[in-house]
Amino acid sequence: MRRRRGTILLSIGVILLILVAALCVPATIPRTLGYQIYVAVSDDMAPGVTTGSLLYIHQTEGKTIEAGDQLAYYSADGGGVVLQWVIENDTEEQTLTARTEGADASEDQTVSYTQVLGIVKLIIPEMGKYVSFIASTKGVSLLGGMTGLALLFMGTGIVLGSGAKRQEEENGEDENPEEWDKEKEEV
Repeated sequence: MRRRRGTILLSIGVILLILVAALCVPATIPRTLGYQIYVAVSDDMAPGVTTGSLLYIHQTEGKTIEAGDQLAYYSADGGGVVLQWVIENDTEEQTLTARTEGADASEDQTVSYTQVLGIVKLIIPEMGKYVSFIASTKGVSLLGGMTGLALLFMGTGIVLGSGAKRQEEENGEDENPEEWDKEKEEV
């Protein structure tokens, strides 16, 4: 019975640890592949990008950007990252003409290559809220607590399981009671 409890606690610990790892994937793995991660803070690019959407942006040189690409760039006034559609790429002037979703040509922006962050490669609606929470102090504390709990369960499970096994060996109990019953019938 102690051995079974140990196995159950060990399993719970492993499941918690896998859950912690899975919760971290949206914010970690893409970064290792060269993507920058941003959360949309306005509906300026709606309906394609809404507030709280998670954006994966791949760093791209200005000269390789084409009309129709969704551009992420640093605003000239230092106000943060802006998303717009590329209308034209002027490689001689090293500038891009970009437009907000649904805007007309009078609102076009000229973006220097030096402002370019990259091209939006993936948008996951609402996921940005979750990633923002995980990256917050409360989220990190939650993940740390879950990791600690997982390690506690795993450690307790290992101790209970090994203690029960040692006790069975000392008492001469067989690990497989079905085989023990068969041996008993043969005698």
